[in-house]
Amino acid sequence: MKCNSIDTNFDFSNDIKCDDPDKDSHKLYEYHKLLWMRELPCGKNLDLKIICNYYGQLLLKNNLYGDFSSDGMFPHLVDKYKNKFDGWLTNIEIIELKYKVRTIGGHIIFSAHKNNGNTINQGGL
Repeated sequence: MKCNSIDTNFDFSNDIKCDDPDKDSHKLYEYHKLLWMRELPCGKNLDLKIICNYYGQLLLKNNLYGDFSSDGMFPHLVDKYKNKFDGWLTNIEIIELKYKVRTIGGHIIFSAHKNNGNTINQGGL
């Protein structure tokens, strides 16, 4: 799939087979390629290719470092964090927020290289 522009309102949960766009949304990974494949300040070009690992998860293979993977940048508010966020938002605000974080603005790429069994975004502080 090729895309020439980025639809900032596209909800990647509409482009998945499992429950996580970061694992299998081809459109999300195409958008990441459009955003991140470019000349870097050091003068080298970052070339990205979408691949599928042996677990069936999409990754961005590149020419300079280990693979990258996508991840959402906002925590899930339901059934997590032991109700710490209860009452902060109305039900309508939660629905709107869940939609917005499933667009390209809610995702970033991280190194998929594992250290002690975790990637950089799984390791915590």
